Amino acid sequence: MKLSKGWAIVFVFGSLALILGLAYGATLLEFPYLVNLPMALVAWGTLMLALATFQMITNSNEREKRRRKEELSKERRDKDERLLNEIIEWAIEIVKVGMPIESAVFVGKMDKEAEQRLVLNSLGSLRNNFRAMIAISLYVSRIGLAFGGKLQSSIATLDGYLRKQEDIIGKCQKIVIERKLSEFNEAWDELINNWETLGDSSANVIDEAVIEKFTILNT
Repeated sequence: MKLSKGWAIVFVFGSLALILGLAYGATLLEFPYLVNLPMALVAWGTLMLALATFQMITNSNEREKRRRKEELSKERRDKDERLLNEIIEWAIEIVKVGMPIESAVFVGKMDKEAEQRLVLNSLGSLRNNFRAMIAISLYVSRIGLAFGGKLQSSIATLDGYLRKQEDIIGKCQKIVIERKLSEFNEAWDELINNWETLGDSSANVIDEAVIEKFTILNT
């Protein structure tokens, strides 16, 4: 436990007074008229030592509080940074799994039943990817709620486009199953347009998450 310079001086003089008081006390039998001096020195020295000890304990408690506060602050920053990284990874993954390349190959080439099955399989795989992302978005939305502000809003917007994309894919599947192929191109155009909007929305979420990270690192 470290004392300030002023309290260190108090501690030293208090210790000296206590020692001198005890030393004088040893001479009482030989010099009775000095009886009050050692008692006063002992009392004064004891008081100074008590004050110095109290100050040491107080300083130690304050340092422990500051250390604990800094430790908790670091733990919170580390946790927030980890959660923001999860949001960023989620947004990136949406763009990666959401590109409907495989299905695009078959647009306008569904004259045969085998080709229609290929399109359905491709759409089914794509829809499953989006369902997985929607399931994760429930968790990400709770994280966004904790941060609030623009990040929460951007996550909610992305989640909306994510669910819309899954619905459009379902519409495309239904068109193929019911063989209403004349309606497929229109539904497919809607899917592509929403996917492009989805990409912009994902980028916005990433931007907001990165801003939050910088804010946390600079606090």
